[in-house]
Amino acid sequence: KIYFRKIREMRGVMPDLQEWEKSFPSGAQVLEVGFGPGIEFEWLVGRGYRLDGIDISHAMKIQLEKLLDEKLGYGWRNHARLFPYSLQDFNPGVATYDRIWAMATFLHVDKGEVPAMLTKYVRALKAGGELYLNFKVGMGPTKLDAEGRPFSNYSEESFRTEVLPFLEGVEIKKIWTTGVGEDKLKRSTQWLNMILIPKKSG
Repeated sequence: KIYFRKIREMRGVMPDLQEWEKSFPSGAQVLEVGFGPGIEFEWLVGRGYRLDGIDISHAMKIQLEKLLDEKLGYGWRNHARLFPYSLQDFNPGVATYDRIWAMATFLHVDKGEVPAMLTKYVRALKAGGELYLNFKVGMGPTKLDAEGRPFSNYSEESFRTEVLPFLEGVEIKKIWTTGVGEDKLKRSTQWLNMILIPKKSG
């Protein structure tokens, strides 16, 4: 509960999502991978999209449902759903979503699994669909933090050489680097952001 409240107090909706949302088709079916404290999920609910969200934390799901019920009433449940799944365990289907928002989630996938996971989620996009994701900028093999969570970091060059050739039916629409303040150890943090789309046949 402390983490949930703290993150919601620290920041608002990510500017990348606010800008990207301008391109969403009317009535889009959207998936958020790793909804966490629900800042972006709540904002997307308010925009009226049909929305699914997954997060590995069942406690986070319960807290967010309670918060949305208190703030919005129960009507939000008519067009939005939350599921307590990891991105590995969730089955997004094929051609299910118009947009997938995955902020700071795929970086917790071991590098050996990244190509398969990205391929799975891009397959879940409808024609014209897009997937946003990001990684911390860095090099080397996957590292584990003190809690045992994997961290897979890439530069644009390493992503293009280590991941892109092994993706099936996927291409990069846009890729860019941003700086986002400091991490918990007061180190400057850079993020590699990208939008992936299904590769056009022919």
